[in-house]
Amino acid sequence: MDPEYSSDSLNALMNGYRHIVVVDLEHTCVEDGSVPPEALETIEIGAVIIDTHSLQIVDEFSELIRPITHPKLSQFCKELTGITQAELDVADPFPKVFANFIDWLPNDAEYIFATWGAYDLVQLNIDCAVHGMAAFKPSINLNLKIAFKEARN
Repeated sequence: MDPEYSSDSLNALMNGYRHIVVVDLEHTCVEDGSVPPEALETIEIGAVIIDTHSLQIVDEFSELIRPITHPKLSQFCKELTGITQAELDVADPFPKVFANFIDWLPNDAEYIFATWGAYDLVQLNIDCAVHGMAAFKPSINLNLKIAFKEARN
């Protein structure tokens, strides 16, 4: 479900959930466009759980993911993300890390899934499809970029 992005609607949404899970992904990237968007792979899932009442971080998640289709990072990607090839070479593959992430999440009825823009959720589902996994469909998906735009006009 996509929320309304007015101030009143966002306040009501926050009052209706115990947590906001803010997620930020890093994925493989090339500067020259030689890898199509659907072939990019998540290489890190980073997230925090924020208590909606205190607005304090209550837990953190960060795991690197070993890419399979394009296992060697471009120089551009290493410089952009700060992630090294050596770190990824020993990381777990997407299915294992994603399972860890799902296990880490609060009960679905207790959280709002939030990302800056819509692409991180798209990328997660590209990876799920590549690995033959069910699509990830959080019950509430908050696009923080739109919320910020609405709040700041």
